[in-house]
Amino acid sequence: MAHDPSLFAGGAALHALDQDEDTAFEHHLEHCSTCQAELTGFQETAARLGSASAEAPPASMRAAVLAGIAVTRQLPPDVQLADPVTDRLPAAGPTSTDNADPGPAHAEPRLAEVVELASRRRPTARIMVAASAVLVALVAIGISMFGNRNTVQSADALRTCVESASDQRQPAAAADSVGSSSVTVSASCGAALVQLSSIPAAPAGRTYQLWVIAGSEARSVGTMTPDGAGTMPDVIAAVHVGDTAIGVTVEPAGGSVAPTTSPIIVVPLSV
Repeated sequence: MAHDPSLFAGGAALHALDQDEDTAFEHHLEHCSTCQAELTGFQETAARLGSASAEAPPASMRAAVLAGIAVTRQLPPDVQLADPVTDRLPAAGPTSTDNADPGPAHAEPRLAEVVELASRRRPTARIMVAASAVLVALVAIGISMFGNRNTVQSADALRTCVESASDQRQPAAAADSVGSSSVTVSASCGAALVQLSSIPAAPAGRTYQLWVIAGSEARSVGTMTPDGAGTMPDVIAAVHVGDTAIGVTVEPAGGSVAPTTSPIIVVPLSV
């Protein structure tokens, strides 16, 4: 089945073409200025979106991935549906229903089998669909990132924003919180500067984990380790409307997907 090489720009930008498609597209580019410009645009967009918001993954990511693996069903075995020589589906059974048992060898092919075979016979279509889906995802991520300046600013820029914001405030920690807490939050910056000191070392095999809490939900900011004097590294945490508190819990080494203990430090927010 012939395919229009001008449709390969998206796949080429993401290196998603097979060898034949890549060769055809390279030949097509030699005579098509429109596709040259389109390919350049796709490549620049993919590169910009990929580097716009680089940050280290949270410590809880490994635990989340391992937990997801344990409950995620794996792919079923690849079953050969068509004749390996003719690449054809089994012939449809008789249309008559007069007490005849067509038997499994003559059963009418199921729709799922037809779709499966069609997808095997059109690898190019699968590649183009996958490439298009990735591009759509990249564009969606880009809109989200560029629509919210907090996601593209560095931690240093956010800290400067919080420290100079006219709406900055420092809510007091709960009375039973451990150590000394200083949290400076700015709704206009969408961030909070968290500074903790006088924190004892975590028990063996345990770590401190910082959370932004919104009602009954909590999202991890990362794990924290105090220095010899009990001072935690300063942390910038993104905060949004609806967030209710900054909290610190004691978690297993490596961090947790969700808090497993009651917070030892709670700083109420109203963002």
